[in-house]
Amino acid sequence: MWASEVALGHRAGTENLREIIRNCSDIGIKALTLYAFSTENWNRSKTEVDALMQLILDFFHSEID
Repeated sequence: MWASEVALGHRAGTENLREIIRNCSDIGIKALTLYAFSTENWNRSKTEVDALMQLILDFFHSEID
């Protein structure tokens, strides 16, 4: 799989996460625990791990006031 396809898959995952968070908020859930990075992810290439970490940071910066 090409790196860009992998990145697109990860980015699509953040879109699903955004939907889950909004739905939880809509139904009154006040606290939500998410596991966004499993220990198995450390076995990925450094480039992919770095990209995942940046994706997580970008997501939180864009979604949290």
